[in-house]
Amino acid sequence: MRGKVVRAMKSLEDDGFKPKIVFGWRSVAVQHELVKQGKSTVRFSFHNAQKKNGAPNAYAVDVIDRRYAWNDEAESSGFWSALGKAGKSQGLHWGGDWRSFKDWAHLQFHPNYKLPEIRKESGLA
Repeated sequence: MRGKVVRAMKSLEDDGFKPKIVFGWRSVAVQHELVKQGKSTVRFSFHNAQKKNGAPNAYAVDVIDRRYAWNDEAESSGFWSALGKAGKSQGLHWGGDWRSFKDWAHLQFHPNYKLPEIRKESGLA
């Protein structure tokens, strides 16, 4: 996953953006807090994946342009669509394609249907 994200970020830089990863791995407790704040709809995400021994093993990142964060300029500058294009060119899945909850900054390695499997592999089922 790391190489794919690095290449996607390089593509964004080449297009004049200033990408910054704001989340890779995060704890389940942080994930639950994001659900409470309405910033996520799932209590376990690919950000929370871990190895059986508890070592972080995230399959997702949230990427912003450091100038715009989640402000309107991220959309009007074309950053969100550029992020989606860059991520998908690397075979990643983009949260901006989701129908019910647009997660513009989100890229993940696996399709959503794999989430229960990853949760089980993480020892959190």
